[in-house]
Amino acid sequence: MAQVKPTILASCLLGFVAVAFAQDAVNYSGKWRAQVTPPSGKTYDAIVVIEDKAGTWQAMAASRNDPCVGRPVPIAILTAKSDELTFRIKHAEAIPGCVDSTVRVTWVDDKTMKGTRGTQPLVLVRD
Repeated sequence: MAQVKPTILASCLLGFVAVAFAQDAVNYSGKWRAQVTPPSGKTYDAIVVIEDKAGTWQAMAASRNDPCVGRPVPIAILTAKSDELTFRIKHAEAIPGCVDSTVRVTWVDDKTMKGTRGTQPLVLVRD
């Protein structure tokens, strides 16, 4: 029986591991519609655009009393696992006096994720 060289065997094993990790990779990039339910119970929508490790959040609402809604603000991806996405909405960076928040979601199906924005329930649906 022929003897397999250790370097060939190691190369093959590394190749199989790389394929396994590639299959677990999830592409979060794209446009998503968020539905957020604040304590008032009046659900509002937001448009979320994810591009690699960043993107934007724009609540589809406007308020003369609250300058922190209605404008596009940057987001930063904190974690992007195969079953979970966490990102920071960077309101304070875009609008002085506004407060950042964190979104944590998990997959429901290939077009839907559910989770929270802070303590508020949230659903993301891929456009």
